[in-house]
Amino acid sequence: MKKISYFLFFLLINIMTVFAQDSSGSLSLDQAINIALKNNPIILSAYKEYESACAKKLQMSAIPDLELEGEWNGIPFGSSLNEGEEGKIGLNQSFEFPSKTFLKSSIGSSEEDIAKIKLERAKLLVTAGVKKGYYKVQLSEEIVANIERTIDLLKEFLEITTAKYGNKNSSYIEVIRAKV
Repeated sequence: MKKISYFLFFLLINIMTVFAQDSSGSLSLDQAINIALKNNPIILSAYKEYESACAKKLQMSAIPDLELEGEWNGIPFGSSLNEGEEGKIGLNQSFEFPSKTFLKSSIGSSEEDIAKIKLERAKLLVTAGVKKGYYKVQLSEEIVANIERTIDLLKEFLEITTAKYGNKNSSYIEVIRAKV
């Protein structure tokens, strides 16, 4: 699970850097989720499994194919079929017991439902991973912005304290406190 979350986080970072290079705007959460849902290999694999299950359902509910049979007896070695004593051509169609066809169809439907649920689960996991990574990036940006504002305020405080010390309105200890 950690590998998937790391993969999603790095996918989100890569998507954000590519998008940032393409335009001056930032990537919204919905855009990041849409990009991840379209390009994530886990979701693509789950979608292929779902398509496969849909096709299997059709195969399981279909009747068996019609078979063409041919048989020739008494053909001398190296001669044609016309020289044979007896020939027989026939069509063969097998029918399964009706309950067996119904059971195979219901098994196919169940497999299709399971594949669909797995696809939805994969989408939810990817969406949750992208949201988690997106909010971590937003939090980091906010922390950096707050630290920059704090640094600016401390520089301003140092300038004011130094100016007060220059005007003899405060002691040198306050200037040292401002520097620390």
